[in-house]
Amino acid sequence: MKKSGYEISEQDIEKTLNYLRKTVDENATRDDAIAYLQEHQSMAHIVAHEIVEDEELAEKRTKLSENTTLD
Repeated sequence: MKKSGYEISEQDIEKTLNYLRKTVDENATRDDAIAYLQEHQSMAHIVAHEIVEDEELAEKRTKLSENTTLD
Protein backbone atom coordinates (compact mmCIF):
# COMPACT_ATOMS: atom_id res chain seq x y z
CA MET A 1 0.00 0.00 0.00
CA LYS A 2 2.73 2.46 -0.85
CA LYS A 3 1.89 5.80 -2.39
CA SER A 4 3.93 8.99 -2.71
CA GLY A 5 6.52 8.05 -0.07
CA TYR A 6 4.02 7.10 2.61
CA GLU A 7 3.12 3.57 3.57
CA ILE A 8 -0.11 2.98 5.46
CA SER A 9 0.69 1.10 8.65
CA GLU A 10 -1.42 -1.35 10.62
CA GLN A 11 -1.56 1.24 13.40
CA ASP A 12 -2.98 3.81 10.94
CA ILE A 13 -5.59 1.30 9.81
CA GLU A 14 -6.63 0.42 13.36
CA LYS A 15 -6.89 4.06 14.46
CA THR A 16 -8.85 4.97 11.35
CA LEU A 17 -11.16 2.00 11.76
CA ASN A 18 -11.85 3.05 15.36
CA TYR A 19 -12.53 6.62 14.19
CA LEU A 20 -14.88 5.47 11.42
CA ARG A 21 -16.79 3.18 13.79
CA LYS A 22 -17.27 6.04 16.28
CA THR A 23 -18.15 8.79 13.81
CA VAL A 24 -19.39 7.33 10.52
CA ASP A 25 -20.56 3.73 10.71
CA GLU A 26 -20.32 1.34 13.63
CA ASN A 27 -20.08 -1.48 11.07
CA ALA A 28 -17.08 -0.01 9.24
CA THR A 29 -14.54 -2.59 8.07
CA ARG A 30 -10.79 -2.75 7.68
CA ASP A 31 -11.28 -2.21 3.94
CA ASP A 32 -13.30 0.95 4.69
CA ALA A 33 -10.44 2.26 6.82
CA ILE A 34 -7.88 1.56 4.08
CA ALA A 35 -10.06 3.26 1.46
CA TYR A 36 -10.51 6.27 3.74
CA LEU A 37 -6.75 6.59 4.29
CA GLN A 38 -6.00 6.24 0.58
CA GLU A 39 -8.61 8.83 -0.36
CA HIS A 40 -7.30 11.38 2.11
CA GLN A 41 -3.72 10.63 1.13
CA SER A 42 -4.58 11.39 -2.51
CA MET A 43 -6.25 14.66 -1.55
CA ALA A 44 -3.22 15.72 0.49
CA HIS A 45 -0.96 14.93 -2.46
CA ILE A 46 -3.07 17.08 -4.80
CA VAL A 47 -3.16 19.99 -2.35
CA ALA A 48 0.61 19.82 -1.90
CA HIS A 49 1.09 20.10 -5.66
CA GLU A 50 -1.24 23.10 -5.80
CA ILE A 51 0.71 24.82 -3.02
CA VAL A 52 3.99 24.29 -4.85
CA GLU A 53 2.49 25.63 -8.08
CA ASP A 54 1.16 28.71 -6.24
CA GLU A 55 4.57 29.33 -4.66
CA GLU A 56 6.31 29.00 -8.03
CA LEU A 57 3.86 31.44 -9.61
CA ALA A 58 4.36 33.95 -6.79
CA GLU A 59 8.13 33.65 -7.19
CA LYS A 60 7.86 34.31 -10.94
CA ARG A 61 5.67 37.35 -10.31
CA THR A 62 8.16 38.70 -7.78
CA LYS A 63 11.06 38.28 -10.20
CA LEU A 64 9.05 39.91 -12.97
CA SER A 65 8.13 42.90 -10.80
CA GLU A 66 11.76 43.28 -9.68
CA ASN A 67 12.87 43.38 -13.32
CA THR A 68 10.19 45.87 -14.35
CA THR A 69 10.81 49.49 -13.46
CA LEU A 70 8.47 52.39 -13.96
CA ASP A 71 9.89 55.50 -15.62
